[in-house]
Amino acid sequence: MTCALELIDLALQPSNKDYQVLVSMKDDKVVGYVCYGPTPMTDGTFDLYWIASDPKVRGQGVGAALISAMEGDLRRRKARLIRVETSAMEAYGPTRGFYQAMRYIEEGTPTMIFGGEEYGTGSSRDWAAKGTQLLGVKAVICRSFERIHRSNLVGMGVLPLQFIGNDSVESLGITGKGETYDLKGLEGEIKPQQQATLVIHRADGSKKEVQVLLRIDTPIEVDYYKHGGILPFVLRQLLAA
Repeated sequence: MTCALELIDLALQPSNKDYQVLVSMKDDKVVGYVCYGPTPMTDGTFDLYWIASDPKVRGQGVGAALISAMEGDLRRRKARLIRVETSAMEAYGPTRGFYQAMRYIEEGTPTMIFGGEEYGTGSSRDWAAKGTQLLGVKAVICRSFERIHRSNLVGMGVLPLQFIGNDSVESLGITGKGETYDLKGLEGEIKPQQQATLVIHRADGSKKEVQVLLRIDTPIEVDYYKHGGILPFVLRQLLAA
C-alpha cells in the first residue's frame, strides 16, 4: 500500500482540492482506499481516479464498501460520477468492463469469456493473454482458437475450452445478461483434451448443460495450468533443483 499512502498524503494537503480520498481501516491499518475528484471544466461532476485494497482482505467486500461510501459522498454533494453517467456510451465500454472486472476480483467471483471463431487472432498476443489473466478471467470458451493465443492462455493459467460440433454462443442463446455459469468435470485430475460440462444458469431460473472440449492439448500444458501458468511452473522447478 506504499503508493496508496503516498497518494493519501498528497490528497490530504489543505490546499489540494483535486483529490478526495476515502480509506478503509482494519486493526488500525489502512487496507483499502478510493480516490476521486472533480472533473476539469465540468461543474458538479466527479471522476473515479483509483481504487485499491490490500491483497490480504480481497474477497471481504472492501472495494464494494469503498465504492458505496464514495457514491454516498457524491449524493451529499449533489454531484454526479462521470464513470456512471457515461457508462452507457459505446466509447466507455472498455472502461466499464475494467471496473466491473475489478469488482468481480474484489468479490472473489471468477469470470469467463465467450468468443467465436479464431479467438485471439491479431497482434500483441502475449499481452492479450496476460491482460485476460489480470482481469480475473479463469476460462475462455469459443468456437476455435488462434494457435499461439491458445498456448499463451495456458501459459498464463487461463483455461481454454472449445464448443463441440455446431454449438456456439448464438445457438445456445448465451447473452451474458442475468446469467451465471459453472464448469463441471475439471475438479480432479485434468487430462489433455478431455471434455467438461458447461452449465448455463438463466435469469428465469432454468439451466442448460452442454459439453465443451478442454484445449489443454499436451501433458506439459497440464503441468503449466496446475501451477498457475508457465512462469510459476519454471520458478518452482528452479527452486526444487
